[in-house]
Amino acid sequence: MDMEELKKVLIIINTIDAGGAETFVMKVFRELSQRNYQFDFLINKKDSSFYRKEIESLGGKIYLGYSKSKHPIKCFMTIYKTVKREKYQRVFCVAVHPVGALDVIAAKTAGAKNILVRSTNSNAGGWISSALAGIFRPLMRCYATRMIAPSKEAARWLFGEKAVRKKRVEIVHNAIDLSRFQFNAALRTETRKMLGIKHEQYVIGHVGRFNRQKNHLFLIDSFIEFKKMEPEALLLLVGEGELKHTIENRAVEAGVAEAVRFLGVRNDIPELLMSMDVMLFPSLYEGLPNVIVEAQATGLPCLISDSITKEVILSEWVENDSLKNSPMDWAKHAKKQLKKNEFNKRENATGTLNESGYSITKTAEQMNKFLR
Repeated sequence: MDMEELKKVLIIINTIDAGGAETFVMKVFRELSQRNYQFDFLINKKDSSFYRKEIESLGGKIYLGYSKSKHPIKCFMTIYKTVKREKYQRVFCVAVHPVGALDVIAAKTAGAKNILVRSTNSNAGGWISSALAGIFRPLMRCYATRMIAPSKEAARWLFGEKAVRKKRVEIVHNAIDLSRFQFNAALRTETRKMLGIKHEQYVIGHVGRFNRQKNHLFLIDSFIEFKKMEPEALLLLVGEGELKHTIENRAVEAGVAEAVRFLGVRNDIPELLMSMDVMLFPSLYEGLPNVIVEAQATGLPCLISDSITKEVILSEWVENDSLKNSPMDWAKHAKKQLKKNEFNKRENATGTLNESGYSITKTAEQMNKFLR
């Protein structure tokens, strides 16, 4: 590769684990690495490593920084020194909160010319968080070269209503490699066999980090009610996180521990989605959940909370419900969702998503335009 033509980009992101934001960046990296891009990562969690080997295999470097909430000055100075020392002209900042403007200012002050900022969420806590957001949004709009988001709600949260209204924020879809998510009945059967799932068993699924945002307690309480109607039902939970033990304990207390499978972080998400019969996703808030896009591609019926942007509803496979309703209400709704698909009769929905602009090749082209 001609190093003079190499386009280096510094990605400022919390982790390189298998979260939605990280997965989006990696999908773009895979595509753009073929166009002489090198993505280097500045992270603040040293124990995150899911994508480390792949990043390094694609020629990327990984730098360790600091948490803004715990070490704001060290965080700022690490970004400044890294951009200055390595002469990064392109910086891609993945932000969950407008206070991420501090990262953008650090990169700008160090000499970065092209600073792309992506919003990944639609909320992040209580009144203190909201107050800080109001303070830092103007700085974010001032210092960011380009602003992107997966949905209008995510755009409003990070950049403000005015920026959305004036169309200063561009929507870049949480696109996927559609070929990997095309439903395959043989893969479904093979995966269920590997997991020890009987042909006639209903499988409720969820993919996401065990934290407050994902609302796992409500999820498992809904499964408990569902199991009363379908005693053989199973719950597959994919992910890790600080609240995992709380959910494990709740399953034991409710007497459903044997029916709940904690699968950890996985790299076979397409196959797992094919093995499920319905996904429950009662998040308190989201930017635009990537896994719901992936689930739709496999033709998996999904029941999501009405606090999630309706922009993620791209097909007939997704319906929403209110978190004001009870877990029993959700369980009954989930059972209705099952009727959309009989066992092993899933429809391929990748064509619908391609028409909606959710192909990774289209998204990579947008990102190339922003970063070159």
